[in-house]
Amino acid sequence: MDKHGWLFKASLLSIATLTNAAAAVQVTVPMIMKDLPNQSQASIELLMSVTSFGILLFILLSNFLTRLIGNKKTVVLGVAIAVIAGVIPMFTENYAVLLASRFMFGAGVGLFNSLAISLISIYYEGKERDRLIGFENAAAASATTIFTWLVGYLMSFGWHICIGRDSAYHVWFVCFRQNTNGYGCRNVNG
Repeated sequence: MDKHGWLFKASLLSIATLTNAAAAVQVTVPMIMKDLPNQSQASIELLMSVTSFGILLFILLSNFLTRLIGNKKTVVLGVAIAVIAGVIPMFTENYAVLLASRFMFGAGVGLFNSLAISLISIYYEGKERDRLIGFENAAAASATTIFTWLVGYLMSFGWHICIGRDSAYHVWFVCFRQNTNGYGCRNVNG
């Protein structure tokens, strides 16, 4: 895939949008409480905050993993974990499974979170890099607005769908995996 093509740039910019995906579902807490009456409010709210803990922990681990398997494989692994873990809440109301899947969703996001800006710096230089970093910030802010609106709309279909939309969006990242040399970033740390 050509690094100057719009699809590759859009895939890189989408990393920033994915890092904001988890927070939008916090409005589903009352719906989840209604469906899980045996769980306390604190337990239900933990489903939202455990995602942030997963992100934090795996941001710290991502540098180590990146050195082992490379930038793109780390991003693809993070997206795969986030997609799989994000789909699970669509099909269960088991609290332990929900808690584990929300943590793993955060873990997946944490793996690629720190690479959001660094990949742009690896692939691009000068004005093009500066422009893309600016677009990345704009994309992240726009994504927060869009995700919040989308969750508000999807709430009429139930909380399972609201949480599951995290995974549906990650499918866009399949484009990122495609590159002329398979996995590497300019054949460096690949």
